[in-house]
Amino acid sequence: MRSPFKGCVSALALWLTGFCFALATDVFYTDGSAASPNGRYKIEAVSQENQGPDGPKAFADGFVYTLTDMRSGDVVWTRKQAENEGSCASLHINDEGWVVIGTGWNELLVISPEGKTTGCIDILRDAMTEKERSDYVADTTAGPMWAGRSAWYFSKPEGQHLFVIRPWWGRRIVVDISSGRLIRETPDTRRALTVQESQKVVEVLESAVVERKKWDNGECCDRVFPISLAAYLAGCLHVEAAIPYLESLQDSSFSGSSTSGGLGYGVDFSGEVNPHSYSTYTLRQIIRFSMRKLGRVPKFLPCHEFTVEATAQIAEHPYRPAAKSAPGRPEAERAREGMSAAEVLDLLGSPEWITYDTWEYDIDAEPPFTLRLKWNETSVVEVATSKTAAWLQPLMRERMIAE
Repeated sequence: MRSPFKGCVSALALWLTGFCFALATDVFYTDGSAASPNGRYKIEAVSQENQGPDGPKAFADGFVYTLTDMRSGDVVWTRKQAENEGSCASLHINDEGWVVIGTGWNELLVISPEGKTTGCIDILRDAMTEKERSDYVADTTAGPMWAGRSAWYFSKPEGQHLFVIRPWWGRRIVVDISSGRLIRETPDTRRALTVQESQKVVEVLESAVVERKKWDNGECCDRVFPISLAAYLAGCLHVEAAIPYLESLQDSSFSGSSTSGGLGYGVDFSGEVNPHSYSTYTLRQIIRFSMRKLGRVPKFLPCHEFTVEATAQIAEHPYRPAAKSAPGRPEAERAREGMSAAEVLDLLGSPEWITYDTWEYDIDAEPPFTLRLKWNETSVVEVATSKTAAWLQPLMRERMIAE
């Protein structure tokens, strides 16, 4: 079996690529298309294995790529997936008709406007160091996972023709598309790419504010992926021009995930709040991280919503905590072992970050710090604070956002 790329990845024409990660071993490579920014060219990837009555097939293979000139309607070239390459995971195209294909084997295929493959780069082997693979790439049952919150885009600084990947940890992978080879990022190139990324961040966030009614309806949609990535990069790149847009979007109702089970599996929480069952306001989390990176204190808004579980008399319903303001050091010092979820929520409000058995609060005190509450099935079993806030520790929150 081919070594799959982690995720059911939509082919997006955007420089900001969204990855929809699978929850099981099966990986779905769906048909997709992308258009050049000027609208002249369109690249399509289609697999016959996805055409059955049951829809896309897990591990679909045999993709055929077609580049079309949309002005004339002519097919410029077609290309079949080779035996020794992975299935299509993402598509990227520029105004000149250059195409970059990301495959399920963590490859980059660079295709010229004439249909010639100028390069095939193994991202994990050729573009990452051994330390990067060890520190930042997660090995999963569905393959290596590393691409969350990464930006993929074309660039032409100082006459160069480049394709760039900026993984979540910030070190760029740069490809010269004419030669299909990796190149080193020079100081001048780094400055130019940072400017381009920062400008795109502002452009995407400004558009998100203007078109908010079209995407911010509480549901998961592809349109949110580039917005959440732009919000993330705003903090990483310290884009001060993004601040007003982040402030406007921080009350977004977009929920990227919901969680249940875990330590609470099998426990009867009738009429109570299950600390291990919740939905997450994903975009709020990211925006709060970036606002702090930019020296701003975010509004007191929940990053997770919990419910009171149903009884014979009442239906399940959201729990509304009594806490009305952001927690500070006094509230953090009142957190105790043995507290229930409702008691913690009434004291501190919603946690910003949740892992398997831990709630985390980034406290905007002077100096800032992070409060961590560890849980068993029903109650707090450990209370700890870190002297340095988690968002100030290198790549700690970045990793949680990317994963």
